[in-house]
Amino acid sequence: MVTVDCIRGTYEIDAVKLVHDFGKRMNDSVDIGQIEGGLVQGLGWMTMEEIVYNDKGKLLSNALSTYKVPDIHSVPKEITIEALPTDGHPLAIRRSKAVGEPPLMYGIGVYFAIQNAIRAFRPDARMVFDAPYTPEKVLMSLYK
Repeated sequence: MVTVDCIRGTYEIDAVKLVHDFGKRMNDSVDIGQIEGGLVQGLGWMTMEEIVYNDKGKLLSNALSTYKVPDIHSVPKEITIEALPTDGHPLAIRRSKAVGEPPLMYGIGVYFAIQNAIRAFRPDARMVFDAPYTPEKVLMSLYK
């Protein structure tokens, strides 16, 4: 769930609720930390980490002043993670599924939540997939 400021194009991520298949969990704290970290990394990928080059191919987004990454102010206010009840594979170590990087993909849900908020403001909005969905792009989507 997101809130979009229709004047500035900025947005806040109010809540993320997800279900993840852990198999049999070996360490709850580590697994939850991996999910949260992957989610925040995915939020950056889909909403702010824009790579910009000039017409000669020189990278222009090469510093923190030009390349934005998630910080404490860009994380969701609420994250709910529910474990999908599964037995896990009998050949996996302790029937666990490694968490690793797949939670990165959960950032895509935030991208589409922003699009849904734009459609609520402007039902005739024509959406084009153009990640990352920066505030500038959101503002342009609101008033095209």
